[in-house]
Amino acid sequence: MDQLDRTPSLQEAPELDPASMVVEYRIDLRESRLRDQLVLVFYGRTPKEPLPHRLELDERAVAAWAGEQDRRLLAWLLGSGPEERGRVGMECRPRFARSVLRPGLYEHVLPELCRTGRLFADLGVPGSTPTGPIRWDEAGFHQLGLVFERDEDGQRLGGRLHRDGQSSSVLEAGLFLSSGLFLEDGHLRRVESAVEGGWAVRLRRTGPIEVPAGAEDRFVVRLAQIPDLPELELPPELHWARVRVPPRPMLELSAETDGLHGVLRFDYDGFRVGPEDRGAHVAQLDGRHLMKRDRGAEQRARERLRGLELLGEGGCLVPRRRVAEVVRTLLGEGWGVETDGDTVRAGGVLKAKIRSGIDWFDLEGGAVFDEDATASWPELLSAAQRGDGFVRLSDGSRGLMPEGLDRYVALARFAVPRMETLRFGTSQAGVLDALLTGHGEVDADIKFERLRRAWKRIDPQKIEEPPGFSGKLRDYQRKGVAWLRWLEATGCGGCLADDMGLGKTVQVLCWLQGRHPPGARPEGPSLIVVPKSLVGNWAAEAAKFTGLSVHVHGGPDRKQKLSRLQEVDLVLTTYGTLRSDILELMDTRFHTVVLDEAQAIKNPRSQSAKAVRLLRTQQKLAVSGTPIENGLDELWSLFDFLNPGMMGDLDVFVAPGRESDDDWLEAVRRSLKPFMLRRTKAQVLTELPGKTEQTIRIPLSDEERRRYDELRDHYRRALKGRIEADGVGGNRIQVLEALLRLRQAACHPGLIDPGRRGEPSSKLDFLVERVRQLAKAGHKTLIFSQFTAMLEIVGPALKEAGVGFVQLDGRTRDRDAVVNRFRECDDCKAFLISIKAGGCGLNLTQSSYVFILDPWWNPAVEAQAVDRANRMGQKNRVVAMRLIGEDTVEEKIVALQAEKRKLADAIVTAEARTLKDLDAADVEALLS
Repeated sequence: MDQLDRTPSLQEAPELDPASMVVEYRIDLRESRLRDQLVLVFYGRTPKEPLPHRLELDERAVAAWAGEQDRRLLAWLLGSGPEERGRVGMECRPRFARSVLRPGLYEHVLPELCRTGRLFADLGVPGSTPTGPIRWDEAGFHQLGLVFERDEDGQRLGGRLHRDGQSSSVLEAGLFLSSGLFLEDGHLRRVESAVEGGWAVRLRRTGPIEVPAGAEDRFVVRLAQIPDLPELELPPELHWARVRVPPRPMLELSAETDGLHGVLRFDYDGFRVGPEDRGAHVAQLDGRHLMKRDRGAEQRARERLRGLELLGEGGCLVPRRRVAEVVRTLLGEGWGVETDGDTVRAGGVLKAKIRSGIDWFDLEGGAVFDEDATASWPELLSAAQRGDGFVRLSDGSRGLMPEGLDRYVALARFAVPRMETLRFGTSQAGVLDALLTGHGEVDADIKFERLRRAWKRIDPQKIEEPPGFSGKLRDYQRKGVAWLRWLEATGCGGCLADDMGLGKTVQVLCWLQGRHPPGARPEGPSLIVVPKSLVGNWAAEAAKFTGLSVHVHGGPDRKQKLSRLQEVDLVLTTYGTLRSDILELMDTRFHTVVLDEAQAIKNPRSQSAKAVRLLRTQQKLAVSGTPIENGLDELWSLFDFLNPGMMGDLDVFVAPGRESDDDWLEAVRRSLKPFMLRRTKAQVLTELPGKTEQTIRIPLSDEERRRYDELRDHYRRALKGRIEADGVGGNRIQVLEALLRLRQAACHPGLIDPGRRGEPSSKLDFLVERVRQLAKAGHKTLIFSQFTAMLEIVGPALKEAGVGFVQLDGRTRDRDAVVNRFRECDDCKAFLISIKAGGCGLNLTQSSYVFILDPWWNPAVEAQAVDRANRMGQKNRVVAMRLIGEDTVEEKIVALQAEKRKLADAIVTAEARTLKDLDAADVEALLS
């Protein structure tokens, strides 16, 4: 209840007859103006007392002598805000002479008061005559407009009331309250809002606002900044126009450490305001437009940002991972987005155009947003590497990175950026084709399209063994030869990466026989570079399956026989001989160069890798069951020989994080797919009995455990401080020495101390007993070790157990004689093999049991060893057993082997992803 200050008590009114009482209600204009509230005063008269007298009312008096209509009206009025208490009776009931009516009761009380015909207006001064009766205006609300008024004294801003084409000045009203109620022409009327009422009261109190001559435009701009401004009427001579413009929400982004900070703005025909701007209008001075702000639309924009979970206590923040999603969504909904003051565009379309040169292809095009807003491929890649989600466009704006760009980024890194294009070498045509596969808007020239069609012409069903080849190929081998012929047709090099034991040598020889047909002399011989241990095998296989003439380039007098190279079809040499004789061999023009066990050039900085790159040849081929063993640099080295420049720059290809980057590995795999043929035995040799692999953990004896723990603790203490100071990289030699010694201690004490070679060990005892049992049952076994010294310990132990054996290691002179003895002699039950000397190039299907005495970092080396037995011709299931010292570093190595396998799978079979390098935590785990 509104309660005003008490006024002095009135003089007691004369006694009136309640039965004939007539109540009058008078608006006290003076008090109402002073208080800006509607003040009503009560009067009463009777036939005996026709002159109205001021009344002091209480509830009992109202109930006793007022009529029903007055009782209802007075109940509202006394409850709304009784005023001016009079005398207090014996029962302490307050009596009131007037009331202040609340605005909320206007609609309920004032129409009925007017219908009584007893509502008057009183100036509130002695001797004044009330006017009325007052009527209630039922016709609806008036609107207040601010208008420029000009007369001879100048120009002013006044207010006018409008309704149904009628207009009047706010100054003409007899009463105007800021609540919107006003008295005019004997009628109570209303304006639409308290805002308009407040302005009207202000103008009536202070008079029209003076507008200095020449300052009209600035005055309009100032008016627009006022939060609650009624409708403003602008005279034609000011040349201002009122326009309705829907606001366009704008998100202004700027880079922050944790994302992009956003500021919300609203664009009204090029003029921007923010939520913090309180002005009700926007005044565009250049165009002389006055626009009323749409507060509802602005609020909906704020709610949209909340719906996208971008607004928080710290304002608007767009996480970097959500930039593309958020910007694309808002632009699609009609918002504007800017970053660092530049307009952001969306909807860019990727377009590609390929133009061929002498030995290169240029990728032209890029992203097109419209005719004047484009970005070239180099600009797109540079922006993608920055990772901020935007690219600078030709018109100076910024474009949101187009959808679908990610699939191009990784492969395009193989190219050389130029001004407006990406340049690929001819050998990178496969990379470029993989890049554009599935792209709907590619404009390729004739040369590139011809090359693409050639790649699709492989038809293994039409491949027949060429004249001069005496072998019979399996279906998968026919496909392999077809692929080799496709490489030849495209002029590209490739890697035959079939699983060990699938006849890679036979496929290559069949292909070479076709390249050297009987009776023809092609331009130069074919050179086959192999490990020393495989020279005899290649010579024998060539003699068995082909009619090709073969020359082995080796021996102390080999340089005197260089002239013979041009007289034969095949030249066989070793990697070591090639390194020594590269200055002479680089002058020979070879028809084809084949690298067998091509992982020999896995180090791109090695002398072998440098030497093979100097050879001159029409065609190149790599043969390797393990094209990648430890890292991406091995793959780069291999393909930089096969197709120089194909993999781009080495530092880019092996940049930190590449081996754990799923997108990068997938891009590499996709780009190499045409140039690497990989089949596993499980895929093509379904008739193979298969293999069982077991890891057998052998507990150390008490004495072995004591010695091992002492050695482990020694190295842990010695290395801990050094690694903390210099890291693993600065102590790699010391770390490798510690791991080597611990591996040896897990096998046999004689590997640490030669004086203990005659002593037993848990691993040796297990091996000898198991081999003895297998030999007694008629089985032959293969025993592999990294350590030749371990084989020297195993041999005497087997001899003492009555098991016949042969041994192959780096010191073996007649390799073939050793292999043949194992194959043909029934009493020779075990073959001791150094993995380095015999892990490849052997076909030992006479054995179905394989022992790996000591694990090494690279599981591919062990897999090659096992596949000496698990290959074509094997009739029994192969059982491979890895002997692991329990609770030793060997267990840790087996765990890390799985990580090595993943990298090869990611490239060759696309089944997994990463390679884990040793760090301080790994070393700690290995020494734990």
